[in-house]
Amino acid sequence: MSDRASISALQQPAIVLLTAAMFLNQSAAAQAQAQLNTGVTAPTRTLRVVALEGEEAINSIPAHTGTAPVVEVRDENERPVEGATVIFSLPETGAGGIFPGDRLTLTKTTNQRGQADATGFTPNFTPGRFLIRVTVRRDGLTGTTFVRQTNTERMPDLRPRKSGVSWKWIAVGAGVAAGAATGIYFGTRGSGPSTISAGAGPVVFGSPH
Repeated sequence: MSDRASISALQQPAIVLLTAAMFLNQSAAAQAQAQLNTGVTAPTRTLRVVALEGEEAINSIPAHTGTAPVVEVRDENERPVEGATVIFSLPETGAGGIFPGDRLTLTKTTNQRGQADATGFTPNFTPGRFLIRVTVRRDGLTGTTFVRQTNTERMPDLRPRKSGVSWKWIAVGAGVAAGAATGIYFGTRGSGPSTISAGAGPVVFGSPH
């Protein structure tokens, strides 16, 4: 066998491998291009976070009282997610507040109803609007929402609510009492003693038999 024939025989396996690699690369590229052309991508699953309490709350700086956010975590089927990690984050500057331990973040775990709260939230001394960022994680899925609140320098309204007693019924009661007093006066001006009968019905005057 000549030297040229020997070299050709040695090159054949390498040529076969190179051809196969080129075919695989072309096939993968064609598949990727087909996905781009059709616009088909894998669906992205996320967790939904719903603010139950604390949205648009007004916090009083003088009273040092605030509304702790309460959120509920749901899956793509709107079912509560138990055991999800919930992180509440406050702004580092400006209006905002603190969590217990003078912290700007608080980590909680959702209960059986998929809910978690930021108990212990206290507003700071800076008035204005701010956002509380809420981030959740569970089994590789994530979700985010923001709870809007405002710090104000006004004191909270502590005035008692109006009672359910109507002034109309108070006036009616006063009129009944005045009428009874008038009847007593005229009933006692006769020549003899009179009896007065008072009960659930109208007042009745009469002379003794």
